[in-house]
Amino acid sequence: MNIEKMREEFEAWVEKEAKKRRYAYMDFLLLRDPQTDDYRTTWVDMAWMGWKASRESMVIELPPIWEESPNTALGQACAQIRTADIQAIESAGLKVRS
Repeated sequence: MNIEKMREEFEAWVEKEAKKRRYAYMDFLLLRDPQTDDYRTTWVDMAWMGWKASRESMVIELPPIWEESPNTALGQACAQIRTADIQAIESAGLKVRS
C-alpha cells in the first residue's frame, strides 16, 4: 500500500471540498503535527482516519490467470500482466487477493 499516494489523493479531495464549502482557514487546512503526523484540523484528521480505514478494508480479488504455464509465451505474458495489475492496484492504496 502506497501511503504517500493515498495521502496525495486525500489531500486533493480535502482541498476541493473545503473550497467548495468556502472554508475560511485554507492556510491551516493540511498542517500536520511533526511528532504525530496527525492533521491539526480535527475534521481533516478524522476524515483521514476514515479514508485510510476505507482503503484498508477494500480488497480486490483477481480472477485466475487465464494461462498459467510458464513454459509458453502466452503463460509468460499472462504472468507479466498479472504482476502489472497487482502493482497498479496496490499503488492506488488497495489490497489484492490473487
